[in-house]
Amino acid sequence: MINKIEQAPTPPKPELKSEDVLEKKPEVGTENLAIPKIVEKEGVSTKEKSEGAAPAPTVPVLSDDFHAKREKEIDAFLSEGLSETFLAMPPAKQKKFKEEGEKTAKQINILLDAAKINLGKIINLIRRWLSLITGVNRFFLDQEAKIKADKIVKIKNKF
Repeated sequence: MINKIEQAPTPPKPELKSEDVLEKKPEVGTENLAIPKIVEKEGVSTKEKSEGAAPAPTVPVLSDDFHAKREKEIDAFLSEGLSETFLAMPPAKQKKFKEEGEKTAKQINILLDAAKINLGKIINLIRRWLSLITGVNRFFLDQEAKIKADKIVKIKNKF
């Protein structure tokens, strides 16, 4: 006796609505990926619903508050001991010196984010900024730049 395998009736295919259709993503390299179209249903998009279920791992990002706080501390170390010199400058030179000091603090803050600190770059930035002071000995500038750079590197180790 031969057993016949009965085929179960196939369920009817659901009708596709225009909002359920997949959009083709532009070709990336050689692969062509399809992504679902984001549709607003009941005030929440399908993308938001899927993201809420399983959050993707993210790289930790340092907050802007942390950077601002560290930048203020760097600025304080840079301006340390220069108040008399700053007040002796003409107003136009004071403005330029202050702006360059702020730029230098931002650049040093960026350099401190690196895993390996390049002390030479930090010293060069400080030396360039201090060179705006007229009539100062070059050796004094080098010594001050190194002292300030050492204090700033301690900030990195502190946080």
